[in-house]
Amino acid sequence: EKLLDEAFEYMASNEYQTFLSEHFANTFFKGNTNNHIKADNYLLSIIGKYSTNPKIINIVFNIIHHTRKILFESAFVTYIRSNQDVECFEKIRWTDRQTIYSGEAIIGEIKAAKWERVLNLVDNAKLATKTRGIRKYIKSWMDAELRNAEEEKRRKYFGGF
Repeated sequence: EKLLDEAFEYMASNEYQTFLSEHFANTFFKGNTNNHIKADNYLLSIIGKYSTNPKIINIVFNIIHHTRKILFESAFVTYIRSNQDVECFEKIRWTDRQTIYSGEAIIGEIKAAKWERVLNLVDNAKLATKTRGIRKYIKSWMDAELRNAEEEKRRKYFGGF
């Protein structure tokens, strides 16, 4: 684990943080199903240990979005209980970067639903006033995506696609 911690620290400090798809660290967590429990526990421990380092948390959640989707809720709750700082929260990619949608999909509605899921997790953590700023941030993203959805519907109705 210490060696993997050092690898995460190195990746976070020496790399450009905008990855369009899978971060290469996903390769450490793919494949062998015999080690999923150990891998999941390790990812949760990384979140607790580095909750104030958004670069490392982004790498961890990229792994979760691409390789360990089932872990998202417990990982998010682990994070939000460790750190309620809005500025740090804003630097983390909480929703996946889905880029392909079916032709009839209203992308803004899909993205708003993803943010709503995150908001529900924040609310269920029962941290009350500690997460007021985070809830406000999430709601602003939801509202923006719903406005985008309305614009998409207008364009589709008028044949603008």
